[in-house]
Amino acid sequence: MSLDGGGSDLSAIRGILSGASLADFRPLLDFAAANMKNQSLIDLGSAAITMYQERQGHDVIGLVLAMPKEFQPDLLSSRLEAALTVNYSRPLSAENLVTLFNAPGSWAQTLAATLVQDALDNRRLSRELLLQSLTSANDLTAEGLNEIFKSYSRRNPQDAVSLVLELPASAPRSGAAYSAFSRWAQSEPAAAGEWLNQQPRNDLFDFFAAGYVSATRKIDPESSKVWQASITNSEARKLSTGVMSVREP
Repeated sequence: MSLDGGGSDLSAIRGILSGASLADFRPLLDFAAANMKNQSLIDLGSAAITMYQERQGHDVIGLVLAMPKEFQPDLLSSRLEAALTVNYSRPLSAENLVTLFNAPGSWAQTLAATLVQDALDNRRLSRELLLQSLTSANDLTAEGLNEIFKSYSRRNPQDAVSLVLELPASAPRSGAAYSAFSRWAQSEPAAAGEWLNQQPRNDLFDFFAAGYVSATRKIDPESSKVWQASITNSEARKLSTGVMSVREP
């Protein structure tokens, strides 16, 4: 099939969408990417990916990420995001998770967090697979890791704290430590405080403490002040006072 921009090409695209053939799926995407100023082609490309995933049961994360970067945000429409999450027909693979975790751009970080949350809720992502994927994602940014842990900590904040500690020390995990511990301290301040009292002064301690301070400032101001005074890391201190957010570099 030839896709060179004529009216017959649009008919061919519609033929693919109607189920006439899925063999020319990648040429369709290449054509749509090359003409991405045409909103109708963007919409058709997004719909084609969704339909392809639903019919064939394939993971399409790697395929989307292989497209030109300028085209990716348009492909990640609400329809495609639904296909990547709710409509998955098989368990997530470590390879696709690592590919997504390593992808640059806030859209990829947001999708990764959404995907993790949905997969956990639907029991399609084990703790072991998540840890394996995070450990292998060498290009994962601090912001991306934080977004993932914000999602993970909604289910089990205490385990999210443990998971942060299991990540390699080389990972940008300080923001994730802050977010996970803040969530735990919100739900179980006494248990979180007792755990923190027993921890050694490692590279994450001040970020755990900052999370505790942020979560308990209003419910236990005296304890919060004591922990805040113990923080020596300048970045963690800024987090504890609200001067800086984990989204900042």
